[in-house]
Amino acid sequence: MSGNMILLKRYSVCIFAAVAIVIAVDLDVFGHGEIPPRPPTPPQVPPQSRVVHVKPPRWSWVHWWEANRDRYLEIIRQGRDGQKASQDVIQDFRRQAVEALTAATQSEHWQLRASAALALGRMSEAGALERLADLAAGDKSGSVRLIALIALGLLNSPEAETFLISRKYDTPEEKEAALVAIGLLETITLKTEAGLQKTLQSGAIGPATMAAWALRYRTDPGNAAFLNKILAKKNNCWLASEAILSLGGAENARGVVRLGNILLATDAVKSLPAWAKLEANRKKLLVILASLRAWEINYETAHEDYLKKYKKWYKDDPNAPGPSKRRKLLGMVEIIIGRERIYKGRLRASAGIALGGIPDARLNAARALREVLTRKNNDFNDLPKGMAIMSLGELGDVKSVPILVKILKNLRVGKWKREKKSPLRGYAALALGLYSRPETTPQGTRDRPQYEKVCRLLAERMADSEEIIEVRTAAALALGLSGRTENLKLLQQASRTIGRSRKNEEILVGYTLLARGMLGDKNIIPIAKKFLKTANDRRTVSGILSRRAAVLGLGVLGDQEAIPILNKAWHLNHYVNREVALAYSLCEAYNATEPLLKLLNESENPRERAFAARCLGELFTAARPQRLSRLIANSNYTMKNKRMIRYQALGNEFLFVYLIPAFGEEWR
Repeated sequence: MSGNMILLKRYSVCIFAAVAIVIAVDLDVFGHGEIPPRPPTPPQVPPQSRVVHVKPPRWSWVHWWEANRDRYLEIIRQGRDGQKASQDVIQDFRRQAVEALTAATQSEHWQLRASAALALGRMSEAGALERLADLAAGDKSGSVRLIALIALGLLNSPEAETFLISRKYDTPEEKEAALVAIGLLETITLKTEAGLQKTLQSGAIGPATMAAWALRYRTDPGNAAFLNKILAKKNNCWLASEAILSLGGAENARGVVRLGNILLATDAVKSLPAWAKLEANRKKLLVILASLRAWEINYETAHEDYLKKYKKWYKDDPNAPGPSKRRKLLGMVEIIIGRERIYKGRLRASAGIALGGIPDARLNAARALREVLTRKNNDFNDLPKGMAIMSLGELGDVKSVPILVKILKNLRVGKWKREKKSPLRGYAALALGLYSRPETTPQGTRDRPQYEKVCRLLAERMADSEEIIEVRTAAALALGLSGRTENLKLLQQASRTIGRSRKNEEILVGYTLLARGMLGDKNIIPIAKKFLKTANDRRTVSGILSRRAAVLGLGVLGDQEAIPILNKAWHLNHYVNREVALAYSLCEAYNATEPLLKLLNESENPRERAFAARCLGELFTAARPQRLSRLIANSNYTMKNKRMIRYQALGNEFLFVYLIPAFGEEWR
């Protein structure tokens, strides 16, 4: 595996379709709507056995960063004292955008109607309520109806809530979209909350999963008690994951013991129905496998037993194919060993995430999070350990610093063997960067112990040409996340080592520019200008990642001198120029409204017009972190759920439409 492939062990042409999110174009001339080539398909090796032992994909810090970055971008932006645009000018541009987007909802092209509807929702345009309701209730395109429902949730008004709960929906997909929209509302009535709880209890996997997610932001004690009952009763692992995540609310300090037991997989967790079901399935499979090895039964009999056993799995699986396709698929399935262990690891990861969200019980939560890091290392432990590491960083746990330092340095931790290419080392770097941030207390900000040593260590890892590129890149970003301008000197010094001893370090270049932009270093402007030349565009995974990072670095810098460079970067590939729209918003470059309106109104390609509509929604997003980020921030994005992906991709298209699908069949 090459050094630059910091996240992917294998590639696939499989890309998930998101609703009105990514829209391909037919001609290269329409570069803003063009989707870059997908990662290459790996060589297919014919199976040597009809028994397949599967392992989880290799999740890295980059996945975590893409899912959770919104709140950190907002913290950085709040610290900028740059020149502010005139409110009169902003409102005039916004008015023009609203008028054009409202007109676009009448387009004959469904892609444009959907994108315009979502943009109006992101702008929290109250005057669009009636038009969005019309689209949600009667548009001829099912995709437009779904997106219009989400847009109503983003309006965040009592009128939108009334519309969402009063309608009778014709399809399960529309009902699920309405539940997601309700979850996006800041406040809901007790009646609506009771309706979510009723849906969660109903047993239908699609709506129940959406309802479980929608209840995550309702932190009253009664809701926490209800979710505990769901966890103690339901045996579906997707519902259990959402319930576990919801127990991480600030009002639920009592849930620490249960979450700790799940994370550590103690004997107490065996009583949870979802865990018990996974374990029972695993044992049945092992019996089949043992019988095969002993030649007590033939393969055909074992395969038949396997298919019978998995009927219930597919019944409870939100990713299951439809009835007409299921029989054909099941007839082709081999005996798969290891899937249950993967999902156990994901449930444990959800507990690790939830423990990071209980600041009132920080000491007890951190104890369980630290303990899991001393457990034996293997492919099934990496994910829960990675999430535990990030929770420790967010909690600012001082006792975890020596452990995280050991992991970063590739030293032995408990039963964990040294492993230079372990993804946990990148997580540890990021967590140490978060730990180094000044801590906010009622008495003001204060420095955490040893933060200076931590920052120096991060700079050393970044500068070390013998270190793997994944860790160097994570260390660079971690220095930016520290929020300490004194780290600029460390970053600038470490930057001088890039490219001297190793070729193709562009990904390190990109994330170093982002880190320096986070700390307000205007010296990155000429470097980024050279790096982001259209002639330098690269559509490999590392090329896209590095240029997106550089664009975002200019955005968080918030300097008007960066805008001309962003204007030119607009002509890079789809995922890079999509990031330009976010950078415009962070820079408050509202004069970008005029070219976007021209593109929206005059382009001959409706898909490119749809792209312009989405960018206007990004530019005038009402608040940051954007409320769409609720779908992925502090979530377990590894729990594959195709029903949710279409909405999660609205929060981060790149993560769910490109980055994760590159795992191919490894993401089961």
